[in-house]
Amino acid sequence: MTTFLRQLALGAALLVTGLATGDGVAREVRAYQAVVDSLRVPVARTLTGDDWDALRLARSVTLVSEGRTAAAIAELEQIDVSSRATFARADRAAFLLAVLYQRQGDGAALAQLAIEAGDARSAS
Repeated sequence: MTTFLRQLALGAALLVTGLATGDGVAREVRAYQAVVDSLRVPVARTLTGDDWDALRLARSVTLVSEGRTAAAIAELEQIDVSSRATFARADRAAFLLAVLYQRQGDGAALAQLAIEAGDARSAS
């Protein structure tokens, strides 16, 4: 429950019970807070392949900014940048990977990437 909704519910509870002052308010607030806290249920979320690719791309940008080119390349190589890619930012991942391959002087990897991603279409 968001903070706003919690405050709104607490305010409504106070209005409904008609409590305005004194120890009764504090007691009611604590009791209501206990009920609200007991209703919290953690929501597990499974990341999709595209979610993982977004994380890998963001992490690779961070790694590049830290000067960790090899680690950034390792992250980017896990992203599908082919024409079958579903990741909306596959073109950006391919571009960054190409730049890093060029910086490393890895012409063979750059050529292979160009073949794989040459006809890739992206929604971005």
